[in-house]
Amino acid sequence: MNSQNIETANDVGLVSINGIPFLPAKFSAVFPSFDVGIVSNNTTSYGGNSVFIPSGHYQITYTIQFDGNITQGGGQNYMVRGYCFIVGGQVGVFQPYMVIQGFMPSQVISYAVGNGYFNCLTATDYISVGSQDTFQLGVYQENQQGQNTNCFISAVFQAV
Repeated sequence: MNSQNIETANDVGLVSINGIPFLPAKFSAVFPSFDVGIVSNNTTSYGGNSVFIPSGHYQITYTIQFDGNITQGGGQNYMVRGYCFIVGGQVGVFQPYMVIQGFMPSQVISYAVGNGYFNCLTATDYISVGSQDTFQLGVYQENQQGQNTNCFISAVFQAV
């Protein structure tokens, strides 16, 4: 710009800053926490705010918060497991890589009987979106007690 005022510049093709190559920001998106409602054992549900996601490869970090009604009983050790996925308005369901490979986050259900402790699963995975679309976040849950549970879910996407 030859010592000109930066405020008068337009259409600047930035390739470096002080000799350091400029790398544009990678795409990221957030599915804010929301109550997906009651999710029956061994089933899915989805909803919340829709988020536009272009086609690409992403790291997804998701959290599933189960309500305090999902508990162990009878002194046994029971597990709860689940995962989040995305549902496109036009292109359907995309699941994380580890889930496709047969792996699912899990934990021991809280030990309290009656008013249980909240159970929370957080996982980071890889997800590949073949076609851009507007997506909603979904959840799958199953537990060895066969209990239904209210779920709060959220996720963060980052292009890789």
